Amino acid sequence: LEDLDLSSAKIKYLNEKTFMNLKSIIDIDLSNNQIESIEANTFNDQMASTLYRLNLSKNKLTTLCSGFLKTYTSIKILYLDGNLLKDIDVNDFFHPETNLTRLNLSSNPNMSDWIKSGKLSNMFPKTIKSFEYLSVDELILRGANLDHLPDNVFESLNKLSSLDLSDNKLKKINKIAFK
Repeated sequence: LEDLDLSSAKIKYLNEKTFMNLKSIIDIDLSNNQIESIEANTFNDQMASTLYRLNLSKNKLTTLCSGFLKTYTSIKILYLDGNLLKDIDVNDFFHPETNLTRLNLSSNPNMSDWIKSGKLSNMFPKTIKSFEYLSVDELILRGANLDHLPDNVFESLNKLSSLDLSDNKLKKINKIAFK
């Protein structure tokens, strides 16, 4: 089995036994469910090298377990849009082992809180040479309730070719926001 679609299946919980027998899965779609949390070992070790796309959009997630993307380094496409994310380890998204190329964080109402607390600017490290390996080329922050962008917030995303900031509350964009 390579593709598994469990979207709109009214799933509330995932645990370490949920995907226990899947070894070479590439694509899992868990969108449009009621998932509130994901345990650390939900996606087994065999999947760590094969899981390419994970869709967790439109659930009730408030956090991801720490180290999630450090374990599943094969994930290139991650959809987390339409959740209630408020407390995630931003270092999970961007570190040397991560191969993430597409990240969708749109329609997460707490994104404006991330901006105010500095978490979003920390998500994209500024001018640090060791972060030049970042491979994200598509970032979607549509409808994320953003009202401003910190200076140079996207500076270290050298491969960024597509950025969606539509449906936000941006009043003014500083000229060095995209430097």
